Amino acid sequence: MTAGRWQWAAVALALLASLFWAFAPVVAESWASGTSSPSGGHVVASGSQHLSLLQSEGPSVLPALVVPVLLTALPLPLSRCARPVAVVCAVLLLLFVLAALFSVGVGYLPALVLAAVAAVHGTPGRPRRPRQTAVADAPG
Repeated sequence: MTAGRWQWAAVALALLASLFWAFAPVVAESWASGTSSPSGGHVVASGSQHLSLLQSEGPSVLPALVVPVLLTALPLPLSRCARPVAVVCAVLLLLFVLAALFSVGVGYLPALVLAAVAAVHGTPGRPRRPRQTAVADAPG
């Protein structure tokens, strides 16, 4: 598998993780209210609901969810300096995953693994060609 395919797989997993965190009901909200009635009793109402990050935090959460997708996609259009950029992006994605490990970071671990494999493999988009060795003609 070429480095470009590993990189594309990392982009796909990062995108899936971002979509999951944006739209899946992962935030639990509970509420309770109480009032006292004129007869001396208390009326208590409570409930809970699950919201997505987008519903709970609003559009301000989107930049944080776009960063991993950008870090995995950045090496793809580059050809000359793709490997150094892929290594730097994989390291930055590692830092993002570590910083957000106990919240959304764990969802980006598979993308991080594939981005690291792509960075080690070489230049995205161009398969490596085997080196051809010159064969000397035998006299005769």
